[in-house]
Amino acid sequence: MKNNFTFSCLCLMIGFLYSGIVAGQNPVYIEETFDYEDAILDAASITDLDGGTGWAGSWELQDGDAITFEISDVIASVLGNAKRTFETPLVDNGEEDIWIYAHLRSGTSATAGYAGISIWSGESEDIYIGQEWDKELFSVRGEGWGGTNYTSEVDVKEDVTFLVKIETWEPGEPDNVTVWLNPEIGDEVPSFETASGTFAINLLGTYEFLSLRSDQTILCDFIKIGTDIEKILGLGSSVGLTKKDKLILENYPNPVKTATNFCYSLKENGASKIELFDMNGKIVKTFNNLSPIAGCHLLEVDVTGMKDGIYYYRLTQNNNCQTNKLIVSK
Repeated sequence: MKNNFTFSCLCLMIGFLYSGIVAGQNPVYIEETFDYEDAILDAASITDLDGGTGWAGSWELQDGDAITFEISDVIASVLGNAKRTFETPLVDNGEEDIWIYAHLRSGTSATAGYAGISIWSGESEDIYIGQEWDKELFSVRGEGWGGTNYTSEVDVKEDVTFLVKIETWEPGEPDNVTVWLNPEIGDEVPSFETASGTFAINLLGTYEFLSLRSDQTILCDFIKIGTDIEKILGLGSSVGLTKKDKLILENYPNPVKTATNFCYSLKENGASKIELFDMNGKIVKTFNNLSPIAGCHLLEVDVTGMKDGIYYYRLTQNNNCQTNKLIVSK
């Protein structure tokens, strides 16, 4: 096992930092906290709800001809389908992590059809956070109603806070989703070790709006979306980070048959580790004995005992992390 800097590692770093053109930047911060006067609104009057940050317009009816949108003590209670358009669309650009932070509760029967937040690409309802169809539990789902998902053990009648991280890999590439349920927010971003679950989805590319949708009643305290996770969680003011601003992590060759080199760069001194996990989020290898010194390093990894398929590997240091994809093909 090697753990040193090489010229090939330097070349890989340079190529990683300067390759490609970003297809579009994601919004840094979108917020809706329903800080409006108490009111019961219908399809015509919900257009009065135009506060918040990062929106192109007000709330509006999505489809159908009836909706009840009640504001009470800065909590929205919605029956029907209402949507709001992002000022800057979400994009699968392979450069930034997208974070979604929301607080939800189902208002009535736990056996009703659906109640939650949907994020749309054109006419496709692709990302969903809320109650599954005819189920009593909350979940996070991608790729439409039949797509992959993480289903929690939280009853829909309980208050639940969702924190969702989507690591973008450009259109056509699987994107890793990490979910935290009721995370404890202290003075830093929750770590991967405290996550409730993970799964992978294929994002559609561009997402223009979200909706609050229910055939019962969904209660929502807040919705926050963007790349600036510190601002989203109220940890202080920062800017959205792109991959070139964070830890650097690549591997070659990729795809790999027998062995590959993990090339990584640390921005500062401190203990670090690399974890290799499968598409279901199960860790298959962990490397803890990495150099703690800032700079470029190389780690040779044997994959002969691993099955063919797609894997992810994650570098973690001082609560910062970077993830990349590995393909084993023998």
